[in-house]
Amino acid sequence: MAAVGAVMPALGGGIAVVARPARVSAGAVRAVIGCGVSWILLGPAARAFDRLGLTTAGTVRTRLRIIPVAVFASWQTLELRTLRPG
Repeated sequence: MAAVGAVMPALGGGIAVVARPARVSAGAVRAVIGCGVSWILLGPAARAFDRLGLTTAGTVRTRLRIIPVAVFASWQTLELRTLRPG
């Protein structure tokens, strides 16, 4: 759980850096979305291969952490599609 939790502040800091400029680059948004999708895929994969050695409570928490990441990645994808070049 500590390893999973340690990644979250790093991702949050990266998102803060990307969101800071007045005009956010589409490439940076795609990178954030890619990190989110990776997070969504790696959690269940690590559990399937028992790489984290999680308890039942840890498994539930790891699965619950996927929900907000999926919601934000969906919002970011929708917002990216609304950007107009120029």
